[in-house]
Amino acid sequence: MGAAASRLTDFLRSLGQSHIDLVGTSHGGAVAMLAASQDRASSTPLIRSLVLVAPANPFMTNARLRIALFRTSFGRMLLRNLAARSRLLRRKSVGRMYAHAARITEETRSGYDVNLADRRSYEYALEVVRTWREDMQKLQAALASIADIPTLLLWGERDQAVSCKSGLLLQKVFSNAQYVVLPDVGHLPYEEAPEEFNRIVLRFLES
Repeated sequence: MGAAASRLTDFLRSLGQSHIDLVGTSHGGAVAMLAASQDRASSTPLIRSLVLVAPANPFMTNARLRIALFRTSFGRMLLRNLAARSRLLRRKSVGRMYAHAARITEETRSGYDVNLADRRSYEYALEVVRTWREDMQKLQAALASIADIPTLLLWGERDQAVSCKSGLLLQKVFSNAQYVVLPDVGHLPYEEAPEEFNRIVLRFLES
């Protein structure tokens, strides 16, 4: 995760901007927080605010069993072979990201199929799992350095991937954080409720 955050900060500095509002979701939300911490160590920090959409975080206890499973040889085999080869399982995994699978369009499914049919996606996921505990410890240690960044924490009420309750604990880290939960929405609010998501994010950024 630290390497991903470093690549992100390098990219942000290559844009030639003086202020950046950074939006990160799920695992990318954790990367965004770590990148913001790295950015704060610079003499000219760029990141002005954070929008974190169901970000992976050190307080998400609901993920412990999944992480433990995929750290085992059986779990790695399951992900590499069964999930990667089964179109039905891939469709079910996408469906779990939504509160209502009926809201998934065929265009959305086709988009996810591109990545989920690529075996390299599973190797990347296993690398994320392999260093998960250490990465979460590093992230927790880094949170104090970004506590004063204005932050929007946005969750779907029925998120099965990252519990929205963990957002309340994450909110306490920040001195200026808004916490918003969208009812009857899952892990991907920007896909499941895009108009409401955009309204909330734009209102925060304009403020």
